[in-house]
Formats: sequence, structure tokens, C-alpha cells
Amino acid sequence: MESIKGQIDKWAERATPQTTARNFREELINEFVSRLNTEREGTSYGKVLPHVIAIKLNSNPFLKQNWQLEAFLKQCKAARNFSKCFWGSLSTKNK
Repeated sequence: MESIKGQIDKWAERATPQTTARNFREELINEFVSRLNTEREGTSYGKVLPHVIAIKLNSNPFLKQNWQLEAFLKQCKAARNFSKCFWGSLSTKNK
């Protein structure tokens, strides 16, 4: 029987972002996923799946429209650390 990590890795490989997005929002989500996954290479963290990022972004009331999501992507790209900006902006902890 395979280890759980091996099964998760296989599932992540099957769930890689599609090369052809069906709409603009999916293109933006795929951009987030690819940027986050490139920063996760060589670390103990596994790949992020597109549906996880889509759920996380949709749960934020300020990122419901595509232009808001695009502005957030530009903000994260301009930051020194993309993933820190992404996860820090979406955290729900009281500061």
C-alpha cells in the first residue's frame, strides 16, 4: 500500500492547472496556482491545487469580481514575496 504522501502527490499531478482556461477568472486562478507552486518547490509543502485557491479566493468578499482579483494578483506580483503577500492578505486572524 502506498503512503498517503505518495497518493496526494499523484492526485496533485492529475489536478495540475489546465493550459487552456475556460474563462478569465480561471486564468487568474491558474496564475495564482502556478506562482504559489513555483515558490513551494524544494520545501516541505506540497503543491497547491486550483480548487483550493478558488475556494479561498471566493470566500473573501472583496475578491468577488474579476477586476478585484486582477488587482490583487498585481499587488502580490509587486510584493517581494508572492506567497507571503497572498496568504497574509487572505488570513482571517484579527490583527
